[in-house]
Amino acid sequence: MSRKIDRLGRIFIPKHLLKVARISYGDYVDVSYRSADNVILIKQAKNKCIICGEKDNLQCISEKKICGTCIDKIKNL
Repeated sequence: MSRKIDRLGRIFIPKHLLKVARISYGDYVDVSYRSADNVILIKQAKNKCIICGEKDNLQCISEKKICGTCIDKIKNL
C-alpha cells in the first residue's frame, strides 16, 4: 500500500493498521529511523517515566509522564 506525504510531512495511516498496532486517537507514538534498510518505524510509545524509565505510579505533567519518585525528587531540589 502506498501513501502520499502531504506538504506538512504527514501521512495517513489506515485505521485497520492502527487497530492491529493497538494505537488509538490521542496516543503517543515513537518515530525512529533505521538506516540499515532505510525504514521509518512507528510504534506505540511505552508508558514510562521520561526521567528514570519507571513504569509504575505515573502522572502526566504537561503531556509528559513522570513517576511519583521523580516528582518527589524534583520537589526537594
